[in-house]
Amino acid sequence: MRMPLVAVAALLLTSCAAQSAVPSVSPTSASESPTEVTCWISPLTGACSHAGNSVLIVKIDDVAGARPQRGLNSADVILVEPVEGGLTRLMAVFQSDDPIEVGPVRSARITDLDLVPAFGTPGFAYSGATTKLRPMLDEGHLQLVGAPQGQFGFFRVDTQDAPHNLIANTSALLSRIKDKEAARLMSATSWKFGSEGSSGLVTHSMTLQWAAAEKTFTWDPALKQWLIKVYDSPLESMRCCAATLERATTTTVFVMQTVLQDNPIKFHSGTVTPYPQTVGEGSGWVLTNGMRIEATWKRPTVYDLPRWFREDGSEIAIQPGHVWWLIKTERDDIVFQDTEAEASPQSASASASS
Repeated sequence: MRMPLVAVAALLLTSCAAQSAVPSVSPTSASESPTEVTCWISPLTGACSHAGNSVLIVKIDDVAGARPQRGLNSADVILVEPVEGGLTRLMAVFQSDDPIEVGPVRSARITDLDLVPAFGTPGFAYSGATTKLRPMLDEGHLQLVGAPQGQFGFFRVDTQDAPHNLIANTSALLSRIKDKEAARLMSATSWKFGSEGSSGLVTHSMTLQWAAAEKTFTWDPALKQWLIKVYDSPLESMRCCAATLERATTTTVFVMQTVLQDNPIKFHSGTVTPYPQTVGEGSGWVLTNGMRIEATWKRPTVYDLPRWFREDGSEIAIQPGHVWWLIKTERDDIVFQDTEAEASPQSASASASS
């Protein structure tokens, strides 16, 4: 028998509430009062999470036809990768919060093989891959739960045109992860977190321009978040159940400046997929707490998160919260604006180093 519509709506709202992020609670020790709440601190956000949650990574479309995307604000980390034609694609990492629906889901790239292992051996969802990339994905350090491995957990919507209309049900994809223990974050490296506030140059906004994409991060002192725009339009994230739109924000922005390396996958058409070097050492910037800090990033292996250091060698502490990790190559431009009224923004373009 069908449930009344009111009951169905209530059930959906309850489901969403049950999947929400764990509140940030200060960790406690055994010597403290047993009535106080203890929590496991996520190496990705510096906030409370569930240690037993599996990590799910989803490749998300990042062109005009894909917006508004679903589930962006629920991701612990979002990586912005350069792809063909000067465009970008998103890699969303979920562990603390299950957004229920995420997408539009798009195809994998060779760069994913270098980035996904930083988060353990997670579930990896994508819409497809080229013939030459498929065996590399099969042998990679990840658990494939994409559309090529089965349609369970994916559906299409009629509010967007193909190929920008494939949506993933995250609960279904999480159930497809075979090795739940391997998909946890317990062995992952961690960024350094601190609540004392980082010293740096006060920054109103940063704009990063790829050949055919642009994103601006503007500091909101009231929210203590960076508001995100795509060109001149606010980036919005759709939240499940109520289907409400909210402004896409982040607590910290990492800009990994690097170079392109040779892509072993060649196409007869001459098309080349950008393959940025994300292992090793390079320069970049950290945006946190309304400041920007010129930094050096170090990532010894694909199994490590990049660590961020000041000129004096000390590691940079960031505010607990969500992270956007942007990959910038030598062909991309970055501009910082120090004040809202600044007429001539200071250009901070710099030659990339590996």
